[in-house]
Amino acid sequence: MIFADQETEFCDGKENKHSWFRPELVNQFAHPLGEASCYEINLNYFYTHGGFPHLNASVYALSHLSKYGGFYELITYEEDCELFHRLSVNADRVIYYDKVVSKHYAPDRSKKNNVSTKTDELDVQLMRATLFNRLMTTSDREDFLTFARQHCRYALTRAAIVLIERDKVRSALVLIRQALGCEFKASLIVLYLRALSEV
Repeated sequence: MIFADQETEFCDGKENKHSWFRPELVNQFAHPLGEASCYEINLNYFYTHGGFPHLNASVYALSHLSKYGGFYELITYEEDCELFHRLSVNADRVIYYDKVVSKHYAPDRSKKNNVSTKTDELDVQLMRATLFNRLMTTSDREDFLTFARQHCRYALTRAAIVLIERDKVRSALVLIRQALGCEFKASLIVLYLRALSEV
């Protein structure tokens, strides 16, 4: 697997020229290869700092896709995130090429004309919980499982908060219990007790 850098352009025309892979972290999470501008990446970078390289700056070996599968078609939000993490955790090496090869146009958050902005927040968080639940079945690496559990817990908690705001407290309680199963947090117990008092 190889990924490169990209620039971001926002709806107001401003550009973010900063490297996607933060230069100050290269020494901690990467080591240079013989090829110019190429680094082998320690996957803990993604587990520590979040994010993932977009498809327009990534290359996957066809044999790797054939072995571990393409997009998980039951989700329609961040399916590229699920693909990246599933393939990266099963890759022999993940290589970073530190040159800009593409431009990402960040969506206008005030408009509902793209997947990022037109998808309901509850659906977004439920799909994120689904993708991280699925990722927990793809590897036994403890660092990866911890990462997936934390993100699944976060998504379930966000979904529960949306449900509470919509006066669907009983449904929220179910998701809070699921979130506690992913990762114990005292703040979840507080949220659970608060929701329970509203039933």
